Amino acid sequence: MDTARITSSPEARARLIFSRDIWLWGVPNCPLCSEKHTHGAEFHWRGTHPRKSLGHRVGHCDSSVSVERQGVGYVLVDGWPEETDKLIVKHAADVERAKVRHAIRERAKAQGVAA
Repeated sequence: MDTARITSSPEARARLIFSRDIWLWGVPNCPLCSEKHTHGAEFHWRGTHPRKSLGHRVGHCDSSVSVERQGVGYVLVDGWPEETDKLIVKHAADVERAKVRHAIRERAKAQGVAA
């Protein structure tokens, strides 16, 4: 790995997104090409924190980026940490509510009662 390229990589502010049971980091304004990009984050329900997936990433830029910047990528940083914290807390509460609803349905099913 070319560590000189990584250390010279610009920072890309990313926003955490929860979509269809997965966490994503959205880069609204790429520092290399000014376009939007999306990168996967860790699955929170597996016990990993989405912020663990921040760090150096290869850019999803097309050929409009200059040759000397291609392959350099950027360093994903949490650009909206307060928003990230709120989203994670909300998701955790939603998961807990879903677990309770599921337990109630399973108990009713076991007792032969419609939930």
